[in-house]
Amino acid sequence: MEKRRLEYIDVAKGVGIIAIMLGHMGFADAGGANVIRPLVNQFHVPIFYVIAGMFLSTRKPLGVFIGEKARRLLVPYVVTCAVMGVFVVACQAIGGATKPPTIWESANAFLGAVLWGAGIPHGTLPQGVGYVGAIWFLEALFVALLETRLLVSARLNDGVRLGISVALALVALGTQRLLLLPFNVQPGLFGGLYVMIGYLYRTYVGLDWRPCWWLLAALCVCCGVSYAYGLVVSCVTPSVAHGLLGFGASLCACLLVLGFSQLVAERLAPLAHVLSFFGQHSLTVLCVHLCCLNLGMRLVALSVSLQLFVSPTANLVRAVDLVLQLSLCALVAKGHALMVARTDSGRKS
Repeated sequence: MEKRRLEYIDVAKGVGIIAIMLGHMGFADAGGANVIRPLVNQFHVPIFYVIAGMFLSTRKPLGVFIGEKARRLLVPYVVTCAVMGVFVVACQAIGGATKPPTIWESANAFLGAVLWGAGIPHGTLPQGVGYVGAIWFLEALFVALLETRLLVSARLNDGVRLGISVALALVALGTQRLLLLPFNVQPGLFGGLYVMIGYLYRTYVGLDWRPCWWLLAALCVCCGVSYAYGLVVSCVTPSVAHGLLGFGASLCACLLVLGFSQLVAERLAPLAHVLSFFGQHSLTVLCVHLCCLNLGMRLVALSVSLQLFVSPTANLVRAVDLVLQLSLCALVAKGHALMVARTDSGRKS
């Protein structure tokens, strides 16, 4: 039972990280509209918040908890930004500008983006501050986990804890319209509500609970209606389309992903193996994916597409880009896993 439970969680994380990549690829219909992002936006970030809450532990002292989360989330943030920073400085030194292919117009804009941490352009960012891209999530998750850990450790009943999480999420929704604070404070406070829901899910529902077939069917219908009417949630700069309906739709989508992942883990072993691999290494995949997005992988994909196809369409180039990124992510993740294994064996010996 334990093995199945852990595997389906890894499968769910794999679904989430691949959904994030698909949403960033920009697959478009004939009118130029992104056809995948409205679907994956229902769950691709919230599912990671929910799973983080499902495995939130209070066994270790708060100081140890903060240190572990900082090493796991903030160190990769700094390292990834440093890799991109070297590229940005080199581009500016050689060509006098950093784009194309990067999203920053200057090294100063990049530095401001890293220090502020905003994931996308936002009207309340200070003038001259750029945006850092998908890596924003690591800072926000750190804030969300710290918030929930403090609430769980406090001598409060779960209803009060949930109420405080809701209040903090509303504060995040309101204040980001005035000023988007650095360190992804508002996205973190908003995400803290999902983390708390994940914690309560584990407490009252349990990690081994399985939704029945009719509930999965109802969740599919809910997600289809949400997609048709655009009931999505933005976590990068907190906003909830259609209010509580949008938030509820995202929770339904997360539950559907968890149920789907259980079925895959039990009945589709080859697919489960692939998704589980990407889920186990979702942090590494996110960092590599961000570098690919901002450092010109699309130009490489275009070059490869021109060599393989007579007249590649835009979506075909995007598909090649996705395959290249997934391949590179898998190689880096495998290499990182081998390094960690060797380090652990060296310490034991």
